[in-house]
Amino acid sequence: MTSTQKTGAETNESNPAFAYPEPKDAHPSELTADRVAKLITELGVGWAKYGITMGRLALRQSAKALETTADLLGVVAQRVEKIATPPEGAEGEAKPETPPEAKA
Repeated sequence: MTSTQKTGAETNESNPAFAYPEPKDAHPSELTADRVAKLITELGVGWAKYGITMGRLALRQSAKALETTADLLGVVAQRVEKIATPPEGAEGEAKPETPPEAKA
C-alpha cells in the first residue's frame, strides 16, 4: 500500500477528479472553481453597475448642458429677430444724418 492510498480508496492526491472538495465542504479559505466563478461574476456585475451609473450621470449632465445651450440660442434668436425687424412706423422716417465730424 502506498502513502497516497488508504484501505483501497483513492485520495485527493491520486485522483485529480477528487482534488478539490465540493463547495459546500470547502474551507472558507479554499478557492474552488465554483467560488472563483462566483467571485468573477460578482466583480463583473459590480463593474457593469458602476459603468452604467457613470454613463447615466454623464448623459444627464450632457442633457442639462444641451438644454442650457438651447435656451441661450433661443435668446440669441429673439435678439436677432428684434434687430432685423424695424419698429412699426419707422419705414417712412428719414435716416438720421451723419454728424459733420464723422464725414471728414
